[in-house]
Amino acid sequence: MKTKLFLLLAVLAVSAVAQVAQVKDWRALTGQTFTSKWDDGTVHTRTVYYSPSTLKRDGEIATVAIETIFSDNTPTKYYQIQLNCRTHQYTFAEFDVSVTPAKLSEVSEWRNYQANSPAPAAEAVVCK
Repeated sequence: MKTKLFLLLAVLAVSAVAQVAQVKDWRALTGQTFTSKWDDGTVHTRTVYYSPSTLKRDGEIATVAIETIFSDNTPTKYYQIQLNCRTHQYTFAEFDVSVTPAKLSEVSEWRNYQANSPAPAAEAVVCK
C-alpha cells in the first residue's frame, strides 16, 4: 500500500512539474497589481496570471499554476497554489525553473489569506 501511495504522489509531482513547462494559456488573474514587502525589506509589485489548463478541483480544494511577473527586474516566478474554497486558506510551492524539467519545491503549510495578496482574487476565479 505504501508503494502505491508513493507512486501516486510521484506521478502527481511529475505532472505538476511538466505543467509549468508546457503552459501556453496564461490569463490575467484580475489585471490588478499586488505589492508586498519581502523579508529583506524590499518592496515588489507584481501582476499574477493563472493557467486554466492546470486547474484541478478535488472537493473544496482547487490547485492551479500561477505566473508572477514583477514590475521591477525581479525574475518571473512560477508557483503551484492550493486554495481551500471553504476555509479561505492556501498553500504554495515555487517551481525551480533553473533546472529542466522544472522542479516543485516543498509545499508550504496551510496559511490564512494576507492583506494585498493574490489569494482572495485567485479564489474568486478558481473556486467559482
